[in-house]
Amino acid sequence: MENPASTPEKVGTFSNTYKVVFTPFDTKNYATISQFITVEVVPAFINISVHFTGTIQVGKTLYVILNDIPSEAISNLSFEWYRVDTPESDPRTGVKVASGTDSYRLTEEDAGKYIMCAVTNVDGSPYECNAICVTDSAVEEQQ
Repeated sequence: MENPASTPEKVGTFSNTYKVVFTPFDTKNYATISQFITVEVVPAFINISVHFTGTIQVGKTLYVILNDIPSEAISNLSFEWYRVDTPESDPRTGVKVASGTDSYRLTEEDAGKYIMCAVTNVDGSPYECNAICVTDSAVEEQQ
């Protein structure tokens, strides 16, 4: 194999069975063979940092800013938005208010509450990550 450390060109969901074609450098004395092999693909853990940008006020939009993440990993992320009572709350105890997007428009129901966004990898992703961001203060009423 010319480059045994090569990775797939397109990042995405990986299967666990691949057809491998072995082509020898010396084709005069050796034949090319094909073989189906099972490979365990372990997602690479990426340690990302996240924070919000935007005004924490009803009617305004919050955006998640991602740092330290490979550009090809972004399409493999999941965003889950929660309304919680305190910044220390577990997001699973909050109210899920949005998902699938890196931005959230604050509503009247959010006033007086904190907003959290959990950023994780999608199932089958070649990356594994888990990060949570929470607003610095409770959402203010619209002025």
